Amino acid sequence: MTMTKRMSLVVVLAVVAAYLLPSLAVKGIQARGYAKQKTALNRLQSGRATGNVTTTYVAGSTRERHGIDGYWPDDNRQHATVIVIHGGGWSGGAKESARADCKRLANNGYAAFTINYTLTTETVPSFPGAVEDVRAAVQWVSNLTEHVDRRRIALVGYSAGGHLALLYAARYPGEVTGVINVSGPTDLLKAPEILKPYAEDFLGASASDNLELWKEASPITYVNSGVYAKTRIGLLAGGVDPLVLPDDAQAMYDALRNAHVETTYLHLGNGNHCLLEAQAVRDAIIDDFLKVARWKP
Repeated sequence: MTMTKRMSLVVVLAVVAAYLLPSLAVKGIQARGYAKQKTALNRLQSGRATGNVTTTYVAGSTRERHGIDGYWPDDNRQHATVIVIHGGGWSGGAKESARADCKRLANNGYAAFTINYTLTTETVPSFPGAVEDVRAAVQWVSNLTEHVDRRRIALVGYSAGGHLALLYAARYPGEVTGVINVSGPTDLLKAPEILKPYAEDFLGASASDNLELWKEASPITYVNSGVYAKTRIGLLAGGVDPLVLPDDAQAMYDALRNAHVETTYLHLGNGNHCLLEAQAVRDAIIDDFLKVARWKP
């Protein structure tokens, strides 16, 4: 990937409006009281959760490629578990960006983990390796039976991480019970022009060169096959996101509902990519989604 491509993504991510509560359009979940929670959600409770593990989930690998950080309440029981997958156009980002999310979740009673995964370089694509990394992380976490309830594991992914979470759940149905996708593309063939160079690097081919590969790497391809039947899906999208258009999440939501998959869709009218300008609202929605789903602490 060229430096120009990388800079364009950085510029897009950096241009977010000052925080104003956007209009909410929620399907499948009630949007109540989120504005009042914005202060509390940004305040981590001290003394309840600490960093319990920083290691690798692939033997012999490095923390830069397969690192994992874990947090859980200070007790001796199994917990509903959340694995957070960072974004970055499949070529950047790191697990450290989700540590605050994990600490918040641990303070709310969950076991929470944030992971690194194989990133795309200018010459080496990371598909399907990054998806296999997600599976390896899930399997590693599942073995921590002292703290993790392996029957209640959900994935939360941001941007490219949301795409990987949905794709993993499609390729390995039933291994997790839920996925929350925040601003992750579900149909790469309909990606806006600014995102296509990243997708090309991720896959190692353009859509015109390998159409079937692009379909294979698009979560929406698998909806009608029944692979999401045992997975509750949450979709969060911003109405002014230039990287992943809101039409993408809407199309995925419609397809999942038509396939009778338990699905929640949240559209923040003024939200940008990953809802960065409404982070407290986004976090409240995620927390509420988890509470009303199968992963109560």
